[in-house]
Formats: sequence, C-alpha cells, structure tokens
Amino acid sequence: MYKNLIALLSIASVLFYGCSKSNQPGPKGGGTTDAVKIELVSGDKQTDTIGRTLANFITVKVSVAGVAKAGYQVQFLGSGCNSDRVDKYPTAADGTASYNWSLAGDVGTQTLKMIVFDSQNKKLDSVTATSTALAPVAGWHFSACTPLQLPR
Repeated sequence: MYKNLIALLSIASVLFYGCSKSNQPGPKGGGTTDAVKIELVSGDKQTDTIGRTLANFITVKVSVAGVAKAGYQVQFLGSGCNSDRVDKYPTAADGTASYNWSLAGDVGTQTLKMIVFDSQNKKLDSVTATSTALAPVAGWHFSACTPLQLPR
C-alpha cells in the first residue's frame, strides 16, 4: 500500500507541475505572434515555354499579426540562368508586391523564391512559387535567360 501511495503522489505532482497553465497568452519559449510573414497570393503553378514571360504576375503579401504592411522590401530570386538576377520591390499599401516572371532556359520545374527583408536588410521570411517550363517548338523563340541590367 505504501508503494501505491508513493506512486500516486509522484504521478499527481508530475501532472500538477508539468501541466500548469501559463498566465501569459501566446507562444511559449519567447515566441511572438508579431512575426513578419510573407504569403503567395497569386501566380503560382503556371506553365509556358522557356524564355517566355508568364501570363500572370507572381504576387505576394507581407503582414504582421495578420495586418498587411507597406514598405517592406521583397526580393524575387529565380532559378537556373535567372538566379543571377536580384530584383527587389517594396510592398504597396495593401502589403503586396508583384513580379513579372520570365522563365529561364531549363525545361521542367522552375522556382522563384520571394524573401522579405526589414529596414536593416535582415531576412524575415520567405515563400517559393513554381512553374513548368516547356521546350520550344522548332523555329524562332525567345531568349531563355533575362539579361542583367549593366550599370552605365
């Protein structure tokens, strides 16, 4: 009986101390609900020929605690031969930024990564869109890589 009492007290103390509720709402361990988030709004999973500009812009939305935020810089980073390009655009008043994606020269799945930065150029969050690039038919077709803008 004495062993049963000790076991019962041990279980009760583990449950009492291990499952106590915090009087602070929100995530535990120093987490925050005010983190900057970027989400893909439209333009994902399109298909076109290599070198072509997709029919629909890729649009992302930046928010903090569910509220759209303007003025954040969003970097759009393509794959393949377009991975050299670094295009950054600020978010508008509705928290969105859009990009007119031209496909690289790789047939198959291509990716476009969108990264949101703070004013100190610190990466805060990212999201990735994909598209399917098709081989061109015989004859003339568009260049498969977007030329870089060279300084004058």
